Amino acid sequence: PCHTGRSIGGLTMTSLQPPAAACNDGPAAMNLAVEAALSNLKPLRDLAQNWDIDIASCLEDYLHELVSLGHPPDPRFPNGHPSGGNGTGNGTGTGTGSTSDLAEDVAELFDDSFQGRVLRYNLALRTYSPLCELHRTLARDAAIGSGLYQPHDSVHSAKSLANAFAVIHPSGIVGTDADSVVEAFRDVQAQAKISANDDAYSGESPLLPGERPRSQYNESTAAVIILYGQFGAPDFAKFYSVLSSEDIPFVVRNMGAIDFEESGENTGFTGLPAEKTTLQGYGVRLDIRNLEYKVFDDKADTNDEDESGEEDNEAERVLSASLRPEFLAGFNLSRLADRGTLAMENNSTQELLSSVQSKLIESHHAQSFKAQTVPPQWQRRDLPLQAACVISSASDPLWALQDIAQNLPSHASTLVEVDVPDDVRIAAEITSEMPVVMSSRGDQGPFALFVNGRRIAVQRPSFNLFELMDILREEDSLLAELEGSLGQHIGPPGLAAVQQMIEMGETALDKLGSKDGSIEKDSEDAMNVDMFRDEDAVEEESDTDGAASKFRIDVGRGYRGAVAYMNDIERDAQYRQWPRSIQQMLMMSQFGQPPTVRRNMFTMLIVLDPLSGGQSVTMDMAIQFIQASMPLRLGFLLVSESDIDTCRTSGGDGCTFPPLNIGDAVDLTDLKRIKATTQAASLLVDSLIKEYGGMAALGFVDMLTSMWGKGQSSLKDLVQIYIDFLGRSSIASGGEVVEKALAALAKDKTRDESDKSSTDLHYATSVEFALSKSLRPGMSFLNGLPLTDSPREMQKIFFEEQEHIMQLAASGAITDSKPKSIYGMLLTGENVHARHHPLLMESKGRYLSIDHGAGAESLRFPEIHDQEVIKTIEAGGAAAAPFVVEAFLDLDSKDGQKMALDFIAAMEALPQMLGNPKTGDVTSVVYRVLPRGGSTRGRRSGASVTKLLSQASRFDASTLLSFLKMFVEKGDGDSIESVIAGLSNMSEESRNALSEAAASGVELDTGMVIEGLPTTNFFLANGRVFVPDGDTISVGDIVILLSMGLSRSRAIARLMRSELNGNERLHDTLAKASAFVCSHLSSSKYIKRVDVRSLQDHDERARALYFTWNSPKDRSESWVGRHLQVKITAILDPLSEATQRVSPLLHAIRDQLKLPLALMLAPRPVIGGDDLPVSSYYRFVADPVVSPERAAPKASFQNLPTNHVLTIRMDVPEPWNVQQNYAIQDTDNLRCDVKSGCSDEAYSAALGHRMPDDSTHNAQGDSRVGLTVIEYGLRSLLFFGQCHDVSEGSPPNGLQLTIDQIAQTDLRFMSPGASGVSEMEIQPDGTMAQTDASSSNPIPTSVYHTDTLVMKTVGYWQLRAKPGVFKLSIASDSRGAKIYEMVEGTVVNGQVKVNKDASATSSRNIVMKDFVSTSQILLVKRREGYENAKLYSEHDDDKGGDDDTVHVFSLATGHLYERFLKIMMLSVTKRTSTKVKFWLFENFLSPSFKVTATAMAKHIGCEVDFVTYKWPEWLRGQSEKQRIIWGYKILFLDVLFPLDVKKIIYVDADQVVRGDMKELVDLDLQGAPYGYTPMCSSREETRGYAFWNTGFWSSHLRDKPYHISALYVVDLARFRREMVGDKLRSYYQSLTADPQSLANLDQDLPNYAQHDVPIFSLPQEWLWCESWCSDETKATAKTIDLCNNPMHKEPKVSMAKRIISGELFEESWVELDQEVQAFEDEYFAAM
Repeated sequence: PCHTGRSIGGLTMTSLQPPAAACNDGPAAMNLAVEAALSNLKPLRDLAQNWDIDIASCLEDYLHELVSLGHPPDPRFPNGHPSGGNGTGNGTGTGTGSTSDLAEDVAELFDDSFQGRVLRYNLALRTYSPLCELHRTLARDAAIGSGLYQPHDSVHSAKSLANAFAVIHPSGIVGTDADSVVEAFRDVQAQAKISANDDAYSGESPLLPGERPRSQYNESTAAVIILYGQFGAPDFAKFYSVLSSEDIPFVVRNMGAIDFEESGENTGFTGLPAEKTTLQGYGVRLDIRNLEYKVFDDKADTNDEDESGEEDNEAERVLSASLRPEFLAGFNLSRLADRGTLAMENNSTQELLSSVQSKLIESHHAQSFKAQTVPPQWQRRDLPLQAACVISSASDPLWALQDIAQNLPSHASTLVEVDVPDDVRIAAEITSEMPVVMSSRGDQGPFALFVNGRRIAVQRPSFNLFELMDILREEDSLLAELEGSLGQHIGPPGLAAVQQMIEMGETALDKLGSKDGSIEKDSEDAMNVDMFRDEDAVEEESDTDGAASKFRIDVGRGYRGAVAYMNDIERDAQYRQWPRSIQQMLMMSQFGQPPTVRRNMFTMLIVLDPLSGGQSVTMDMAIQFIQASMPLRLGFLLVSESDIDTCRTSGGDGCTFPPLNIGDAVDLTDLKRIKATTQAASLLVDSLIKEYGGMAALGFVDMLTSMWGKGQSSLKDLVQIYIDFLGRSSIASGGEVVEKALAALAKDKTRDESDKSSTDLHYATSVEFALSKSLRPGMSFLNGLPLTDSPREMQKIFFEEQEHIMQLAASGAITDSKPKSIYGMLLTGENVHARHHPLLMESKGRYLSIDHGAGAESLRFPEIHDQEVIKTIEAGGAAAAPFVVEAFLDLDSKDGQKMALDFIAAMEALPQMLGNPKTGDVTSVVYRVLPRGGSTRGRRSGASVTKLLSQASRFDASTLLSFLKMFVEKGDGDSIESVIAGLSNMSEESRNALSEAAASGVELDTGMVIEGLPTTNFFLANGRVFVPDGDTISVGDIVILLSMGLSRSRAIARLMRSELNGNERLHDTLAKASAFVCSHLSSSKYIKRVDVRSLQDHDERARALYFTWNSPKDRSESWVGRHLQVKITAILDPLSEATQRVSPLLHAIRDQLKLPLALMLAPRPVIGGDDLPVSSYYRFVADPVVSPERAAPKASFQNLPTNHVLTIRMDVPEPWNVQQNYAIQDTDNLRCDVKSGCSDEAYSAALGHRMPDDSTHNAQGDSRVGLTVIEYGLRSLLFFGQCHDVSEGSPPNGLQLTIDQIAQTDLRFMSPGASGVSEMEIQPDGTMAQTDASSSNPIPTSVYHTDTLVMKTVGYWQLRAKPGVFKLSIASDSRGAKIYEMVEGTVVNGQVKVNKDASATSSRNIVMKDFVSTSQILLVKRREGYENAKLYSEHDDDKGGDDDTVHVFSLATGHLYERFLKIMMLSVTKRTSTKVKFWLFENFLSPSFKVTATAMAKHIGCEVDFVTYKWPEWLRGQSEKQRIIWGYKILFLDVLFPLDVKKIIYVDADQVVRGDMKELVDLDLQGAPYGYTPMCSSREETRGYAFWNTGFWSSHLRDKPYHISALYVVDLARFRREMVGDKLRSYYQSLTADPQSLANLDQDLPNYAQHDVPIFSLPQEWLWCESWCSDETKATAKTIDLCNNPMHKEPKVSMAKRIISGELFEESWVELDQEVQAFEDEYFAAM
């Protein structure tokens, strides 16, 4: 793992993979020089956890270096302990010299390689912070659980924590002395071995995912040491050295500064709080708000609502007189005035600057207004072209791209004035027609980002920068593997060609491997093959390539008399009404209808033994397709496995089965003693087809396979099912049915070979057909494509074939009149095989590349082959497909010996032209025989045989065969001379040549152990593995093997032409390249790639929009030694949201990572719509350069418009749950006032508040003066995934899941030098305490618990957690825990595979350790006895919950609605007779609201809790903030609250409650899951605005009322039990496909769904709204809602003051507002 390079004591960081831990979140408050030194030292602290290699093995030298330095300081405190002493008693020093020197040395280790650059970028991004926190949390819990450490508080002084300690697993012993730990571990290990003899260890492994212990680790005993330590401390170095020298399995984790980094708390002895980590990898969007209704909080309005809006110029001049501490037009005049030279000037300088400020304010106001003047629609049609024109002409196109994309609202009015030259228009037109660009089109134009051809979904909401960094590493590792594997065999051009093959992806590579490198190969003749003609005539016309690119088996030729077809779309009368027009079929399919047409578009063949028992999944699927009016012809090949084997062993020219003899049977009893056979079933099926038609026969086969089972074996049983079928189908009844059955059985006769016209089904013909095609019962084919048993996979293949057929029809390959047989066309071509073969069932195959040392001398050309054909590749002609076929055989075994002889004979008989002798595929094949390691070694002649075979090219095939036959005949004791002497029929010259080769040849190394192969004898064709089924190999096997790799071999040969000239090992070179490429493509981890070569090979006229940087020819000297680089390709419309996000990343890729980057601008030629393509400002935070000298990375917006109100929207990775930590202003209504300024100070001054004392600088020391500052915090990360019920193959909808943090409560501390350990006891209050004399105060333990439900859609579930180890369980108190248990398994391509060896459990451990939280697959199965149990019952309503608590849910955004929300909370609490708990949706609430609302709740006697949920990516998202809020209001009610909350009331924030909410909780909803209040209709003047009484809503509701969503009550128990959440999400997903639907999302959705999900209509008194309800009904109203009036736009506050006042109210709205304000004032005064 440690390669050459500059190192400290052997530690090399230039060639290491970046570490998986970067625990670089240490304290602040140190001088700059020491901080810089510590910053450089951070990477050394990051080596706690390996990434792709075993970092621990490199740490040993590093630790040795640390020890040699003497006493380096604690890395947490470079100046020594903050208190001035060592603080920990562990010998840490107080100097900084050694740390600084070491840091400088380490900094030099990071060279300019890609690995060094990506490591620095990851450190800047804080990529490894979650892993650091995970290690710190585990170390802290272990230290607390063992009594080593007690958290600091205001009462107890800090208890020192050692710089290193170890935990022995599974005993739980904890120690700080290395020698004592080693001794204790030996005892534990010995005891574990004894236990292992009885039963293997079954507990959870203590290792984290990816952790690999040093030394051998026995998983059965799980004995291992976890070493926690402070890197750089001598104690840790000593501990590490002792464990390493003792050869003990252990892993290392960085414990971090546990006693300092206590989550922002003041630690007492330092006086400094821990510093929060500044993260990157997120975006911030400022959307322009729609201000149809005024939503400003008038507290912050500097202008009165009734002002005319005219500016007071005099007031503005006064305000401008004092210099503002903010940037105006790029200048900070206040800071300029503070400079020494200007500060000493007279007042004239100050006056001048004030005058300049006034002019800048006026200018900026005018300019920003102009910049926000959105051009009219006709003028912005060319906006993307105009943007592309500006970008292409810029000195740095990337900077121009970022500026325009991220600030388009400010640039649009200028861009529309740009004239677009013709060359840009032409380039854009050419670009738009490129296939790779066309495939990248989206709603906002083309967009795609590729990493080595691997598509990165930057445009998706789930984009994760940290995942992209992982992908860059993975791709670099792949290229490093490529160079390492092939670098000795292939030169730089060849390596580049192999990289290109990988980048192309398998689809493009296979297309390149076609004969002419194209897929346009259809032939008129091939399309007109008639599968109903004689098979000999068919073969004469099968000399062209077919239309399909997949492997197919020709199961059509020779079918007569063998296959029973149930229907024929083209001939059967039942399809007479079907249209014959292909164009009509295409039109129908466009509208989602089945492709109904009177052509046999699909032919399915099922090989079936109906008496084998068990239902045929394929037949069920076929019946469904036929019933769905799919043009599917269905055929059965009815044969039994035993009859096929009998036919194979008969050895004759054909199969002979005697006619079925039923004697003189006249009734069923006569058949009782005759055994039922598949032959008899075939006769009955044939009889039904002839007499009643194929559909009747299909029904009988379906019934027979489902009913035939145990206890049925006689012919009577078979005929009885036949009789029952005819009776149930009303086809025939009575005695005639028996007669018909007996007559059908008696008709069996020996087939007449001369009768070619017979249409009778002959069983012998069926068996021969199965044998000739290598078919077995259970197989099935669709148009020759092999099908699997998985319904999901079967559907996938069917719809892929349907798409292929449609493409053929659209291209004209299939018309109304041609081909005569679609089946015949599809079963013709290079990918069609005459018979089935095991290789053909391998979807991708397995590949090996074995370095055995054999040279070109060991290769033989088959003597009938033209050796010069390979030169056609060099000459650029039609490419031959080169192959190296290698036989790895155990020549000591009889199987190996026979295979060697058969192999050479088969290779010599192999035709050079595969397929048709005239027009087939040319190959250039060589072969070699390689004895396996150990083979022949026990024989005297063994080594000589190996040497002789290494010179095989010197001999002809007959000589080699004669030699090997003699070698086989001779005994083990015979020498090579004896073997050769036995070849008496061979010339002396030949025998001498054999003797010379046996003496001088190379002894090959083929002794490697290859896992997963069932035998030592196997074959490779360009690396593809073939293990024969038996002891022989035939020409047919080799033909199939070569055919499977034909197109790949040809493509690779074409791409590597430059490697062929003068290459003595041409075939070996190509074979190794093929093995590497195909091994990668066949890997289970293979990611589909897109061929982007067309961009660089574009039309010269498109060059105006194509840019490249860091091309390989321009790379720096640092790349010497590495030939291959990761390539980045971007295709984008400059005006899209995805471009906003990716543009800064392209900067980092080009300038910091220095990777080859290609950019193709693909602007839309014309745009429409009412809005700009991008109507928001955007910043993405991903600064690759972070240092103490630079400001902390953040999203910074400057020169924003003053005439628009902006609202903030965060764009974060899917696993992130972020909430606001700090904000002074209203982030839902950000606006800049020209008079008072735009800063937080101006906003606070308008409110009459004083800014907090700590608000002038942030934690990093950056000034906040003159700025609007908003800070978000990462609260938690998400576990999310899918849950599958393996018993039913569907999600267990509604299954309750929980996660609980795993507490380390079984730990025992072992004092240094002590013979025992101290014991821990769990106290009644849940705390832990030591029982020995040294015990301290009880140690509190924190518990984390949360729960959720499994959704129906993809079985989705979501849970929040912080970095740590958690137990995922089925909720123990739920019914699901009785019904289900967890099992281990995988899901591959939609198929669930359960690990049979794994036992079922009730829980499993999951780990949160990074920012790339991948989807978790949870598999459950039903317990025995609960196969049909329901997950929910009616009695679930009565379980859990607090009946005396009224639960109220609400949400709000913006200061005004937060003000309303507090008033609503106050009114609910005052009017409700019982305890109230509010559940407030946290995502859009301000930090100030959350703290003041919580404080207010304590005063007024209610409870407040905050809930959140992350919108799943699979559910269609919303871009407008208001619609996002509406979605959260209705879509996630089943998963938003704890499962023990059984009933909840939603109340809009702008309501005032007058009634007792307990009445609403107690109200009987009469079986409905929720209750809403119908819209009022008593106010006459607004009835004309009631849209629900007309049009769509009137017809849809069908006399049901339309309800308002301002207040509703939800029976959560019933809501969950009846899966209402899933139903609503399903309706939402369907309806929002039309962006214009669900105008009022939260209200329209439940009203639309009420025919499926009933709504209980609450009494009208529960919601009164002035807009719709009459004044007369106001007196009885229990809630007052301030809904908007469609007739006029009245500000909310004035409406509230007017409506909620008077004698009807105990308190007016103003009084409630004043009461809330008093609580706020009291809270801030206390602060």
